[in-house]
Amino acid sequence: MVAGTQIAIALTPWLGTEFISKQEEMCSAIALKFSTFILGRNTIDSLASWVNDKIFFRVRMYTFGKMVLRMDTQKLIRLRMDDFTTMSDELMYLLFHNFPKDRAHFLAVQEYSVKQSSLSALRALYMDFSGFQSEEELATLRRVITACYDKYRWRFWLEDN
Repeated sequence: MVAGTQIAIALTPWLGTEFISKQEEMCSAIALKFSTFILGRNTIDSLASWVNDKIFFRVRMYTFGKMVLRMDTQKLIRLRMDDFTTMSDELMYLLFHNFPKDRAHFLAVQEYSVKQSSLSALRALYMDFSGFQSEEELATLRRVITACYDKYRWRFWLEDN
């Protein structure tokens, strides 16, 4: 089960405490969607799109369309469309991490990782579904992650592994 506080913690570096502290409803709504997700009845693609839209429209409404937020460093940051995609992807790991560790969920995460170029899906495959893969496949995942994604997105969970 994913809690609204987990969503808030994950989004704070991207959106700042000032914004997130006023978004309990948004964080709770995302957490509820994650907690009630059922593979087969829902699709990962549609959930990721919903999360992306939810964050985007909340920021747009809060900033009156300017898309500029004050970060915890007091700097003003203009968010780009790519930022929302990255934020959504980061949140998706909370869903994947809580999936049952069975073949159906492994295959769903694997398919999503290929279709969407999702680092969070690759992270889940590497960390949470490693038992479904050979050492060679895990080494390939590691190479793909380190070659294709900025280090700031994986350094805290991959370097020590």
